Amino acid sequence: RFSEMFRDEWFPERDWGQVQVNRSHSSANILRGLHYHHKQADYWHPLAGTIRVGIIGLGVGEQHLIGYRRVPGVEVTAICDVNPDRLDEVGECYGIAKRHVDYRHLTDDPDIDVIAICSHDDAHAEQSIAAFRGGKHVMVEKPFTVDLADAERAVATAERQGVQLLVTQNDRLNPVFKTMRRHLEEETFGPPGYAVMIHDKPR
Repeated sequence: RFSEMFRDEWFPERDWGQVQVNRSHSSANILRGLHYHHKQADYWHPLAGTIRVGIIGLGVGEQHLIGYRRVPGVEVTAICDVNPDRLDEVGECYGIAKRHVDYRHLTDDPDIDVIAICSHDDAHAEQSIAAFRGGKHVMVEKPFTVDLADAERAVATAERQGVQLLVTQNDRLNPVFKTMRRHLEEETFGPPGYAVMIHDKPR
């Protein structure tokens, strides 16, 4: 009953046999929603023109790449990975000429607007800060950093440089989590004491 209630709220009249959850779709939606604050105005507006993206880390980063390619007005112009073989494999597959093993080539590249950081967790802070200093907007995979002090330092750098940081906590927009949050706020189930969640693709 609990599961049926949630399904009815998330996707009424949806054929659940056809529902597919794909990380690349989430990445594309996040990028589609990327905004930045105009320094001379008190409103938000979409990043103008073609959004040029660089990707650091080609494990899950390849799924980001697939998603970005589906968004009109977005171009992945450069990729980076510490494994040269993986770098060439992905570069050849998707026709990306700019390939680097050193992430600094991306953070210093004036022809990149946004950097997606999909590397190892302990590299996120250093790479994010380098990207901010290079004037880049950043989307970084979770976790943002592995240390609170690094997170505060990175946020301060982004604010100082006037660029945007987005941690790809894409499930914040997932109807499952939005519904759960609402029910918790409304105390539908009473005060939570302990919860276990199995999050998987519906079949």
